Amino acid sequence: MSAKKPKAIKPFNGVTFEEAIWDDSTMIELMQEGVADIYTTDVIVAAIMCAAKSNYSWDIEIKKFGS
Repeated sequence: MSAKKPKAIKPFNGVTFEEAIWDDSTMIELMQEGVADIYTTDVIVAAIMCAAKSNYSWDIEIKKFGS
């Protein structure tokens, strides 16, 4: 591939990885036991760590239960 002979990019028809903390039964169990104050996943922590260098927007959903 070169600038003189550009190649068309095929559209992505795959599946993206998007998993909420609420889909993880282990995390739900830990929350019900109240073993910590803050719960997160490796994907969320990685997004926060790379946020300063990110070219794409992202969201963090925070839910507070009880105290």
